[in-house]
Amino acid sequence: MENYVASVPLAMWKHKKYLMRERNFKQDYAIQKAIHYGKSMLIASVGETIPPELAAALFREFAAISNAMADWIEQESRNQS
Repeated sequence: MENYVASVPLAMWKHKKYLMRERNFKQDYAIQKAIHYGKSMLIASVGETIPPELAAALFREFAAISNAMADWIEQESRNQS
């Protein structure tokens, strides 16, 4: 079940990109729709199998890891300049 929760942010990102590219949605509105999309995915899955607290913790962990990677990439880019 953790793998399913891990797939939600990627699905949300892909949905946002689709809405902006194919439907010409503005970014803020596409993000709102992507959040709704992700909520629907989680509501369909979270409950008995994985507690909501664990799902929230996984999202925070993904965010921390992604931010650390973004920081590293920016630092490497500055070092190469």
